[in-house]
Amino acid sequence: MLSFIEKRLRNTSRQGLVILLFLIITLSLGGGGLLIGFWLGSNSRNKTDTGQIKIGIVDSGCDTSQSTQVKVYEAFTNRTYFYSPSDNYTYDFLNHGSFVCEIIIQETSNQLIYSAKVASLFGQITFAGLYGAIKWLVEIVGVDIVNLSLGALPTQSPRLVDVFRNYTEHYGTIFVFSTGNDANTQLSSIGKGQWPALLPWTVGVGASKSNPFIFASYSDWGRTLYGSYVADFTADGYFALSYNNAKEGTSFAVPRVTAMLANLMQAFKTRGLAITPSTIQTFAVLMSTGYSTHHFDQRLGWGTPVFPDKVTLDNIISIYKHRDTQFIYGTNETERITRFLGENFTISWKVTQNLLADSIQSLPDISGNGSVMSQLRYKDSGNWGKILQMRVEIPKNTTLGNYTNTIRMPGGSHLDYTYVVNGSYTKKVLIDNSLSVNGYNHQFGQLLFLNMKLRSDNILPEFTFTKSNLSKYSDVVLLEPYSADFTKEEGFFMNATANDAQRYFDFLKAGGKLVTLLGEENQLPKEFLRPLLEPLGLNASYNLPSITDNKIVIVNTFANFDFSKGTRGVYGNGVALNITNSTMVTPFATYLDSYTDLAGIHSRKIVFGGNGTFGLGTFYVYSGYVGLTNPRIDPAQGDSYKLFLKIILK
Repeated sequence: MLSFIEKRLRNTSRQGLVILLFLIITLSLGGGGLLIGFWLGSNSRNKTDTGQIKIGIVDSGCDTSQSTQVKVYEAFTNRTYFYSPSDNYTYDFLNHGSFVCEIIIQETSNQLIYSAKVASLFGQITFAGLYGAIKWLVEIVGVDIVNLSLGALPTQSPRLVDVFRNYTEHYGTIFVFSTGNDANTQLSSIGKGQWPALLPWTVGVGASKSNPFIFASYSDWGRTLYGSYVADFTADGYFALSYNNAKEGTSFAVPRVTAMLANLMQAFKTRGLAITPSTIQTFAVLMSTGYSTHHFDQRLGWGTPVFPDKVTLDNIISIYKHRDTQFIYGTNETERITRFLGENFTISWKVTQNLLADSIQSLPDISGNGSVMSQLRYKDSGNWGKILQMRVEIPKNTTLGNYTNTIRMPGGSHLDYTYVVNGSYTKKVLIDNSLSVNGYNHQFGQLLFLNMKLRSDNILPEFTFTKSNLSKYSDVVLLEPYSADFTKEEGFFMNATANDAQRYFDFLKAGGKLVTLLGEENQLPKEFLRPLLEPLGLNASYNLPSITDNKIVIVNTFANFDFSKGTRGVYGNGVALNITNSTMVTPFATYLDSYTDLAGIHSRKIVFGGNGTFGLGTFYVYSGYVGLTNPRIDPAQGDSYKLFLKIILK
């Protein structure tokens, strides 16, 4: 392949996700009913069986020089999928997908490869294009496995989740995705993994450094919003093009795992064995570097799966064909989040099973001084396997200290999960992310800092991504109300609809307190906030200047409210606010901004935060909260958390 490599020489570094110049977030129901039609159509895939495994590559396309190995090139970058300008060029123009294709070509044999181009000539990707490609690969082509080395915004909503869950359950498709390249090595766990790798029914792949147990510092890892680990496997993220010319990133680790899984599927097919995502992943664990050392790592997962020679593979299949083999994706762990007396919480782990045998469905054994407060249950994940959930309910009269649960799987593997009970909480607050599309805004991810800080002040935060019963709480913090509903006219994520917003108005009328954090997003169309803000006497006027490494907006003009006394300055980011009804809302923080137009330079005072009453309740709108959540910005330097805490405690 020397001519291909020579043709593609380009000095870059760590290219896992960086080809996405911008992402238009579209969830169109056009293009064949992209979301609903995904799984409501026939469950029968393309039955043309050549005996070969079909691999789908969703990327920026494969190269023209790879046409002898790629069976079909297809582009989803035209106006049908909301690309502008429309791009029907089917081959790679960005020097990314070609390298992914090359790794799969080099590390598989006699497989059928299908290229679905979703990144345009300018690096644009729409969700409509992404889902259109997956729909084509799964429903029309009937691929067995899909490689997606492109990151997306770490988005999360029930509609997005259903796409991959249903394709896995109904079609048995295996999805292999990048965890992302945005890790912060200063934190022991960031939990930020990119969507959709953070979903429990996908294979999340991180990057290692040549030796399979040397972690690549840029590779995302940690617990997902489901409580399970984002990285299932890792592989070498280094891809050499020529002497002194290479690329590095999780993008190039993913196709190595995809290739190994495809080879394993091919071996199963030639032996007449049934192929399911759970079976393939179980056997991948058996062949991984982590299993060989009896070690799962929260950064590396099971390490790198290595395809064995024929004799070894036959021996492994023979040994495990009639054995109930379960693997828990977890490790001995002491939870960083301290717990309260009277608190209930759930932690999760992925579990795969050897479905070649009649698997025993019994739960693992649980022991330890915390077991009397704990209950295990399986949550079925269809063809993938199971999610093992441990529900812990801490009585209010429990002795303070450390509690450890030992979970033993059939076959002898086990892990210890330790947590600390450290006192009582004085207040409970619902952190409501049900209208957000930010997949790492959860208690183990970007909001880990906020979670731990609130707990240090004896406040119990409860997190939700679903519509909870608000009447159970006196305080609700509504995060980034930008829902995933779509209209063809707009083509972007919308905020809460009027019906969604009514839940919060009813909560306020009944006497509740609502703190709305509008978040950090600077590109969100501001008119989508109207159903939520206008009834409160506010609207989103324009964007605050972005927070960058070189420019941080500090808001330091506060009204004389008790909760703002002593506040020197808070970080500001996101949309600015205007007051439309001065009898309903009062600004508690303002920002002096200057702008230039044809008439010259002007100054204006914009609202960063406001509060008021609605019915029997009170509301606070806090526009921008990066100081609360961004681990790279120390909130102690400002007063973002102190102001937020005073609002919560008021």
